[in-house]
Amino acid sequence: VKALAQIKGAGRLVVADQSNYWLGTVDSDWNKAGNWVSGVPTEALPGVIRKTGTYSVEVNESPTAFAGDLTMKSASGLATLAISAPIVFTNSTVEVGANAKISVAANGRLDYVSPTCAVDAYLDSFRIHDGGELASAGTVNATNLHGRIILEDGGKLTVTGGTFFAVPPLGTKNSSAIYADNSFVTIKDAAVFTGNGCQDGTGKQKSDFYSGNGSVTEIGGTANLRLNQWFWGKVFGTGGHTVSDSAQVWGHKYIRGHFT
Repeated sequence: VKALAQIKGAGRLVVADQSNYWLGTVDSDWNKAGNWVSGVPTEALPGVIRKTGTYSVEVNESPTAFAGDLTMKSASGLATLAISAPIVFTNSTVEVGANAKISVAANGRLDYVSPTCAVDAYLDSFRIHDGGELASAGTVNATNLHGRIILEDGGKLTVTGGTFFAVPPLGTKNSSAIYADNSFVTIKDAAVFTGNGCQDGTGKQKSDFYSGNGSVTEIGGTANLRLNQWFWGKVFGTGGHTVSDSAQVWGHKYIRGHFT
């Protein structure tokens, strides 16, 4: 025990919130320290974007921005992390919740590397839920190591151009690079989604893409869904999977699901 507090009578002990919140008091630039409570997020300094209202936090300049953990959600409006320059999340957990969106423009790039954990486990380290959205027309590289991108409870993944590359977690459990549960996935226009799943020597299946439990997956335009391992589509409730226009789905091993 390093400290002891004694409170008598009507005294109060107040623990201050030390989170590094987005303030936006200078402008909309991610890279300006005055826009944050404790300075620009780094690998060692998490960022929290939860200010109410409709606004953008912009990553739009070089050099590359480096960040650790990021939490985005708001009680109202729409908070958008607008990426039109490179940003790298290393050893990070990212959460995009209600009234929040990460948007990668055609000239933007998002690189993501998850934290590590025990070899027989994996982390839901990039979580999109409750209507939150990850939308990309640029470049997204998700080297998950021991984490995965999970969409649940109305989370959205929308890829309308550029390239989206995802690797499922290592380890001894069945897992997926993208796991959609009661959520919405749209891959269209000229987008290219590449999953680099593999049998990692453990004998467990590593799917590139799982979509089920009422999820809706739409692949259209001239999009390409290129999977080294699996597309695993389970349809429950009102969910479904559609491929339209000139879109193509390629599976090196298996494509299991119901497409229309």
